[in-house]
Amino acid sequence: MVFTLLKSLELLIRLIEFLILWRVIMSWLVLLGSTNSFVKIVYDLTEIFMSPAKKFLDVIGLSNTVFDFSAMLVILVLEIIKIVIFYIISVIFR
Repeated sequence: MVFTLLKSLELLIRLIEFLILWRVIMSWLVLLGSTNSFVKIVYDLTEIFMSPAKKFLDVIGLSNTVFDFSAMLVILVLEIIKIVIFYIISVIFR
């Protein structure tokens, strides 16, 4: 049961990370302004994670740079959350 829950959580985090990376690639190819429904779905699914990261980077002064660090920040935070949850569950179910 716990193993299945952990694997499901890991799969969900990997899917979110994949969608964020796909969004970054699409932004390089200038597809975000497209009317393609797949592009809109990826944008909508990732915006819930990217918007707070962009606001945070704006507060600390990193929003006006050539490179957008928000995707890296979101992926880093997701990985930290995954590690913390895995550690807590491993301690509880030892």
